[in-house]
Amino acid sequence: THTQQQSYRPNWHYTGIGMQPLLPRLARRCLVAAPVVHSALLIQSPLKPAWAPMRGLMSSALLRTRVQSHTLTHTHYSEGPLAVYDGLRHTGKIQRDDHQREVVVKLQTLCTELRGHASDTEPDTPASTSFFGKLFGKATPPPSPSKKIRGLYLHGDVGAGKTMLMDLFYNAAQPTTKRRVHFNEFMLDVHSRIHTWKQTRDRSATDYDPIPPVARAIAQEASLLCFDEFQVTDVADALILRRLFTCLFRRGVVVMATSNRVPDDLYKGGLQRHEFVPFIALLKDQCEVVNLSSGRDYRTLALQSAVPRHTYFHPSSISLTATHQTPTQQLEQVFLDLTRGCPPPHKDVLTILGRTFPVPRATGGVAWITFAGTCMKETSSGDYLALCDKYHTIVMADIPRLSLSLKDAARRFILFIDCLYDRKVRFVCSAEVPTDLLFTLERSELPSHSSRQLLDDLGLKSGELPSLFTGEDEVFAFRRTVSRLREMQTQPYWDACAAARATH
Repeated sequence: THTQQQSYRPNWHYTGIGMQPLLPRLARRCLVAAPVVHSALLIQSPLKPAWAPMRGLMSSALLRTRVQSHTLTHTHYSEGPLAVYDGLRHTGKIQRDDHQREVVVKLQTLCTELRGHASDTEPDTPASTSFFGKLFGKATPPPSPSKKIRGLYLHGDVGAGKTMLMDLFYNAAQPTTKRRVHFNEFMLDVHSRIHTWKQTRDRSATDYDPIPPVARAIAQEASLLCFDEFQVTDVADALILRRLFTCLFRRGVVVMATSNRVPDDLYKGGLQRHEFVPFIALLKDQCEVVNLSSGRDYRTLALQSAVPRHTYFHPSSISLTATHQTPTQQLEQVFLDLTRGCPPPHKDVLTILGRTFPVPRATGGVAWITFAGTCMKETSSGDYLALCDKYHTIVMADIPRLSLSLKDAARRFILFIDCLYDRKVRFVCSAEVPTDLLFTLERSELPSHSSRQLLDDLGLKSGELPSLFTGEDEVFAFRRTVSRLREMQTQPYWDACAAARATH
């Protein structure tokens, strides 16, 4: 069984950044004007007094190793990622790409440095309990490890091969402990741990600050953190990253990350970005920044020769023209075909840490859901991962064109597709428009009145709209989503899903 996340609204006042006069007002407005910060605001954890349940919450389910490419084998992993990469190239499973191989050489070097590496898990020296110690004292952090290992921040365009190289590196790396996780999932866990820590401490206690103990708990679990899709879009995440990663790096945790953006463009145009900028310098100091882009989109090249499946239905799709059926009718037919011979469909309800997620129809490992019931409500990756754990195929009806007015739903849909893709779950859907028109940003769509009130509170002018309101982050992230949606419509992807299920 896989434990999942639930929703809560964290106490913004104790983020540790000097925004206390603004945050109560910002938090109230964000829930109405910009619920887009949901990945930080919509996480909840049961109030548990110990760290062990929290470690299990992410370690056993959300953070387990997942190999994405079915072409990879474990034959030469002990020799490092370079041997595996060269083997794939010599057998013709991947194309020759000298620039990509240069990056693999860097990964090989990092693997060598990481062999046997352990992070520092010693507790911080507590502050004095005397009156003046409580007033002025702070816990002393552990000393920095004598051997500093720089990680790697790998950025590049969609289809450049970032996921494949992450697979190679993660499976070959041999530190004492390691963990791989989608960055959004990692931040969900961090906020959940912070919430739990605060619930077990009095605000007047000297150890109330949750960041050092959270960082220590993470360092105990992994001396190497591998992040897929490193992207910062939520103000709540941005405000704690510098302090959190300062503690992690001080304890010797090494980071390997993939991203579509260079570090300097992270959280670009975000609210209170000046509080986030020091983290960029920290990240660049602790990780070598490497550009993987070589001008090739391997995912698109693979799709050109892949056998397509009719799994994405919209009014102008070829399959509909031939059958004269509406997208909904075609989707109903596919659902019947996928569940033929199974018991009659029934309503299902998933329970995620006491919170429920309804599934209108389900049978035989196939679930029928709607876009409105999944992405128009306050849902999070915990709900999507629960779906992935129970069903091998998801059928989603009625995806609308995602404009700026539906930006919050678009963000949830991006996260939803990421979860399905990472877990190798088959996806069939009906939509209003083709994939390349699914997300459009119309400049005429201006912020709502409540959003303008929030901008006034922040002292911003209409020409200074942060990405929270312009949708630029969504446009950027949706390139990846469209690419993945296209891949999910091919026979090789469905075969990979079957292979992944067979190994569990």
